[in-house]
Amino acid sequence: MGKRETSKRRFLMMAVLLCLAGAAIITFTDLPWRGLIGAGLSLTGIALLMAGVIAGTRAKETHSPEGRLG
Repeated sequence: MGKRETSKRRFLMMAVLLCLAGAAIITFTDLPWRGLIGAGLSLTGIALLMAGVIAGTRAKETHSPEGRLG
């Protein structure tokens, strides 16, 4: 496993943990701003997941034989 794959896995793991933290804050706390904080964390996690998936797809396209130009 290369250095890039390890950092990508950490990035995606952080995104998943942000989503779970947001859901946990909304569900298990009585904070007055829990909806705002939890939704913000969840949406940040979802955005990071989408960015990671898009970056992974682009990397596969550029490194695959049929994706190369020329």
